[in-house]
Amino acid sequence: MKIELDIEEFEDLTEEENNSLRFYYGNPINLMVKENGKKIIELNSSFHDAFLIEILSILADFKDKKKGKRQLESYDNAQTYFFEKENDEIYITNFNDYEEKLEWRKSVGYLEFTNAFVKEIVKYLEKLVTRYPEAISSDSYSLMKKFLYKIN
Repeated sequence: MKIELDIEEFEDLTEEENNSLRFYYGNPINLMVKENGKKIIELNSSFHDAFLIEILSILADFKDKKKGKRQLESYDNAQTYFFEKENDEIYITNFNDYEEKLEWRKSVGYLEFTNAFVKEIVKYLEKLVTRYPEAISSDSYSLMKKFLYKIN
Protein backbone atom coordinates (compact mmCIF):
# COMPACT_ATOMS: atom_id res chain seq x y z
CA MET A 1 0.00 0.00 0.00
CA LYS A 2 1.19 3.49 -0.83
CA ILE A 3 -0.24 6.86 0.11
CA GLU A 4 0.39 9.97 -1.96
CA LEU A 5 -0.23 13.52 -0.81
CA ASP A 6 -0.85 16.00 -3.61
CA ILE A 7 -0.93 19.53 -2.22
CA GLU A 8 -2.40 21.95 -4.73
CA GLU A 9 -0.70 25.29 -4.27
CA PHE A 10 -2.70 28.41 -4.99
CA GLU A 11 -1.45 30.13 -8.14
CA ASP A 12 -2.88 33.61 -7.60
CA LEU A 13 -0.90 34.51 -4.48
CA THR A 14 1.48 37.41 -4.13
CA GLU A 15 5.15 36.55 -3.66
CA GLU A 16 4.85 37.34 0.05
CA GLU A 17 1.82 35.07 0.41
CA ASN A 18 3.51 32.34 -1.64
CA ASN A 19 6.41 32.38 0.82
CA SER A 20 4.10 32.29 3.85
CA LEU A 21 3.71 29.11 5.87
CA ARG A 22 0.22 30.22 6.91
CA PHE A 23 -0.92 30.37 3.28
CA TYR A 24 0.84 27.09 2.50
CA TYR A 25 -1.07 25.28 5.27
CA GLY A 26 -4.32 26.57 3.71
CA ASN A 27 -3.68 24.84 0.38
CA PRO A 28 -6.04 22.02 -0.63
CA ILE A 29 -4.92 18.40 -0.52
CA ASN A 30 -5.74 15.32 -2.50
CA LEU A 31 -4.80 12.16 -0.57
CA MET A 32 -4.67 8.97 -2.62
CA VAL A 33 -4.36 5.44 -1.29
CA LYS A 34 -2.94 3.04 -3.86
CA GLU A 35 -2.53 -0.71 -3.95
CA ASN A 36 -0.45 -2.29 -6.70
CA GLY A 37 -0.31 1.11 -8.42
CA LYS A 38 -4.11 1.41 -8.56
CA LYS A 39 -5.95 4.18 -6.70
CA ILE A 40 -8.42 2.62 -4.28
CA ILE A 41 -9.31 5.62 -2.08
CA GLU A 42 -9.22 9.36 -2.64
CA LEU A 43 -9.85 12.00 0.04
CA ASN A 44 -9.92 15.78 -0.54
CA SER A 45 -9.89 18.82 1.70
CA SER A 46 -8.77 22.42 2.04
CA PHE A 47 -6.52 23.44 4.94
CA HIS A 48 -4.34 20.41 4.43
CA ASP A 49 -2.48 20.79 7.72
CA ALA A 50 -5.68 20.40 9.78
CA PHE A 51 -6.74 17.46 7.59
CA LEU A 52 -3.42 15.64 8.09
CA ILE A 53 -3.42 16.35 11.83
CA GLU A 54 -6.92 14.92 12.16
CA ILE A 55 -5.99 11.71 10.30
CA LEU A 56 -2.95 11.31 12.57
CA SER A 57 -5.21 11.88 15.59
CA ILE A 58 -7.63 9.20 14.36
CA LEU A 59 -4.85 6.66 13.79
CA ALA A 60 -3.35 7.39 17.23
CA ASP A 61 -6.79 7.02 18.83
CA PHE A 62 -7.32 3.66 17.09
CA LYS A 63 -3.87 2.29 17.98
CA ASP A 64 -4.83 0.28 21.06
CA LYS A 65 -8.51 -0.25 20.30
CA LYS A 66 -10.29 -3.12 18.59
CA LYS A 67 -13.17 -0.83 17.62
CA GLY A 68 -13.67 2.87 17.13
CA LYS A 69 -15.34 5.40 14.89
CA ARG A 70 -14.35 8.97 14.09
CA GLN A 71 -15.45 11.64 11.67
CA LEU A 72 -12.87 13.37 9.48
CA GLU A 73 -13.75 16.94 8.56
CA SER A 74 -13.10 17.87 4.94
CA TYR A 75 -12.85 21.64 5.00
CA ASP A 76 -14.62 23.64 2.26
CA ASN A 77 -15.93 20.41 0.78
CA ALA A 78 -19.33 18.71 0.61
CA GLN A 79 -17.77 15.39 1.64
CA THR A 80 -17.67 13.99 5.15
CA TYR A 81 -15.39 11.04 5.78
CA PHE A 82 -15.79 8.50 8.55
CA PHE A 83 -13.03 6.21 9.78
CA GLU A 84 -14.18 3.10 11.58
CA LYS A 85 -11.84 0.50 13.03
CA GLU A 86 -12.98 -3.07 13.48
CA ASN A 87 -10.24 -5.42 14.64
CA ASP A 88 -7.42 -5.04 12.09
CA GLU A 89 -9.42 -3.19 9.42
CA ILE A 90 -10.24 0.46 8.86
CA TYR A 91 -13.43 1.22 6.99
CA ILE A 92 -13.41 4.62 5.31
CA THR A 93 -16.79 6.01 4.32
CA ASN A 94 -17.40 8.99 2.05
CA PHE A 95 -20.74 10.70 2.68
CA ASN A 96 -21.86 13.51 0.37
CA ASP A 97 -23.44 16.15 2.61
CA TYR A 98 -24.85 18.15 -0.28
CA GLU A 99 -26.73 15.23 -1.83
CA GLU A 100 -27.17 13.50 1.54
CA LYS A 101 -26.01 10.14 0.27
CA LEU A 102 -23.31 7.57 0.81
CA GLU A 103 -20.74 7.81 -2.00
CA TRP A 104 -18.58 4.81 -1.08
CA ARG A 105 -17.21 2.67 1.74
CA LYS A 106 -13.84 0.93 1.47
CA SER A 107 -11.75 -1.15 3.85
CA VAL A 108 -7.99 -1.29 4.27
CA GLY A 109 -5.73 -2.96 6.79
CA TYR A 110 -5.12 -0.75 9.83
CA LEU A 111 -1.39 -1.48 10.03
CA GLU A 112 -0.82 -1.18 6.28
CA PHE A 113 -2.67 2.13 6.12
CA THR A 114 -1.00 3.50 9.24
CA ASN A 115 2.50 2.51 8.10
CA ALA A 116 1.97 4.00 4.63
CA PHE A 117 0.49 7.20 6.09
CA VAL A 118 3.29 7.63 8.64
CA LYS A 119 5.91 7.11 5.92
CA GLU A 120 4.30 9.79 3.76
CA ILE A 121 3.90 12.23 6.68
CA VAL A 122 7.59 11.88 7.58
CA LYS A 123 8.49 12.79 3.97
CA TYR A 124 5.98 15.65 4.05
CA LEU A 125 7.50 17.09 7.24
CA GLU A 126 11.04 16.86 5.84
CA LYS A 127 10.00 18.77 2.70
CA LEU A 128 8.04 21.27 4.80
CA VAL A 129 11.01 22.15 7.00
CA THR A 130 13.31 22.42 3.99
CA ARG A 131 10.96 24.94 2.37
CA TYR A 132 9.78 26.67 5.55
CA PRO A 133 12.37 26.30 8.35
CA GLU A 134 10.05 28.23 10.68
CA ALA A 135 7.56 25.36 10.44
CA ILE A 136 9.38 23.60 13.29
CA SER A 137 7.92 26.12 15.72
CA SER A 138 4.38 26.02 14.26
CA ASP A 139 1.47 24.44 16.10
CA SER A 140 0.64 22.26 13.09
CA TYR A 141 4.14 20.80 12.93
CA SER A 142 4.16 20.17 16.69
CA LEU A 143 0.79 18.41 16.58
CA MET A 144 1.86 16.19 13.69
CA LYS A 145 5.02 15.19 15.55
CA LYS A 146 3.01 14.57 18.74
CA PHE A 147 0.61 12.19 16.97
CA LEU A 148 3.45 10.46 15.10
CA TYR A 149 5.04 9.77 18.48
CA LYS A 150 1.75 8.35 19.82
CA ILE A 151 1.35 6.09 16.78
CA ASN A 152 4.86 4.63 16.98
